[in-house]
Amino acid sequence: MNIILSILIAILTIFALKTKNKQQNLGVGNRRFIIAIACTAFPYLDRVFSYFEKTTELAYQNTFLWSLIFLPAYALALTAGFNFIFGEKVDAKYLFPSICGSILLVVLFNLLGSEGIALFYPLSSYKFSAHLLHSFDLGLFLVCLTGAIIIFFFKDYRRDIARVFLGIVALYIIAVFSFSLKARSAANDYAEALKIDVKEIYTLAQPLSVFNWRVMIFTKDNKIHDTFLTLRKKNIEFKDDNRTKRVAQLYRPAKKAVWRIYRGVNPNYQSQYNKVIKYYGGNDIIKNTQKFSILKDAINYKQYRCLRFKDLRTEGIRKSLKGNTLFCQNPKTKDVKVLYGTKETYEDITSLF
Repeated sequence: MNIILSILIAILTIFALKTKNKQQNLGVGNRRFIIAIACTAFPYLDRVFSYFEKTTELAYQNTFLWSLIFLPAYALALTAGFNFIFGEKVDAKYLFPSICGSILLVVLFNLLGSEGIALFYPLSSYKFSAHLLHSFDLGLFLVCLTGAIIIFFFKDYRRDIARVFLGIVALYIIAVFSFSLKARSAANDYAEALKIDVKEIYTLAQPLSVFNWRVMIFTKDNKIHDTFLTLRKKNIEFKDDNRTKRVAQLYRPAKKAVWRIYRGVNPNYQSQYNKVIKYYGGNDIIKNTQKFSILKDAINYKQYRCLRFKDLRTEGIRKSLKGNTLFCQNPKTKDVKVLYGTKETYEDITSLF
């Protein structure tokens, strides 16, 4: 989720958790803005892992800094730090619940996105995600920004203002959730019409509008039915931006939606697929990265013969290897490798397994 949105959510939360409405002469005051930014930025520090090898990024990004298990310890450390910095201006017994609540809400807010968070690390590295919000939701941003600005200027009503705007945020999320249910309902109608034996339905938030959804139906015969829906009666038109216009045209009303059907496994490689799943299927990193992937084909990569798994969310990306994962074996030495696609090349992530 976008860090700016997270900061605004933290600002609303930390003021909503104030014990008193009016700003106190000896209180934290505007320092709460600084504290909120720090609370938000702290878990985002793991973005630095994206500059390391892919193994480090996959193993540690969105894991221990976002864990609910470690959250109280992080809140306690931040409270102690601000108590040291601000001295007598800070009463730790009042500040700790605010910091703890702010971090918790930022974590839960990011859970609504698509990146995934390992909530129970180190007990589990599996990353949970609701796919309810796009990484940057303009409507939510405007609501939160308006609330933060009003809080800054109306110092005697900060707690009440923050609580009102958090209520608006909650209503906004409920509304988006209802749109998700409508998209799921359209998927169920499609499945019933074709008499599809459904295993799971995913609705993924999309850019441009909260009315746009990508719907994936996973069936028990190992197929994926995939489409782009709009809950509007007709598409939004973008006259000046050709690229945005092309993207917008992907989304069609449910009755006019174009469904693409993918086989989860190319039948020519079923036995090799079974071996891969038997050996790697229980690994949390595989569960995190291959959730929306299909076994597309087999390719030769250097001296290896590889099964190529493709993440359908990156199917339209050109001139990039993102979304590709190779499970490889050298025919001569029987050496096994797992390679993860980046923009320009494959990186060896075998050490993760």
